[in-house]
Formats: sequence, C-alpha cells, structure tokens
Amino acid sequence: MRKIKFKFTHIVLLIILSSVLFLYHRNISIQNEIDKNKFTTVGIILEFNKYSGKRSNDVSYAFYFEGKPYKSIQNCNDLIIHEGKFYHVDVSTLNPNNSRINLEKEVKDSLEIVKAGFDW
Repeated sequence: MRKIKFKFTHIVLLIILSSVLFLYHRNISIQNEIDKNKFTTVGIILEFNKYSGKRSNDVSYAFYFEGKPYKSIQNCNDLIIHEGKFYHVDVSTLNPNNSRINLEKEVKDSLEIVKAGFDW
C-alpha cells in the first residue's frame, strides 16, 4: 500500500512539473512570436482587477487589428491602472489573439487613438 501511494505522489508531482514547464514554454513562444511579427496599435483598458495577497493584479483590454476588435487579459503586478485609459499594444500579425499591452506610458494623442479604431 505504501509503495502505491509513493508512486502516485511521484506521478502527481511529475504531472504538475510538466504542466508548469509547458505553460512557461508556451508563454516564451508567444512572446517570441509577438517580437518577430509585431504590429503596434492602441488599446483601451476595460477592467482593472486588484487582488490582495500573493495573486498579481490583471487588466482586461481591447484593441483593433485590421478593423476587427480583440480582447485580452494581462498581469500587471503592482501597477494601478485606470479603466478607460489608452496604452500601446503589441500584436502578433500571425495571430492577433497573441498580444501584450505596454502599461508604462498612457497614450493621450487623440489622433493616434482614432487612427487605431476608437471613437474619440
């Protein structure tokens, strides 16, 4: 009985480790894809979720690519972001569902915002 429990624990740990490695590799692959096929546009913050404890905050944002609207979510760690603000978004031209928002500097140029597909 003890040997079966020992093997089961090892199998569970192996599955968890494999999942973590897979997700890490997937994230790196997506970031590389964005870097190699990058198109920069403007996105709007739809929702900011602030969590307490060890969980990181995240933002939900929307943007347009080739006239079609897209939505995505990204972790934003300790940043405080306000809904309705505009920021640059890097989008993969191969798969526009792969994107990342740059929360370092808000976009305030109304011409750039309108050019990206938003009404001002």
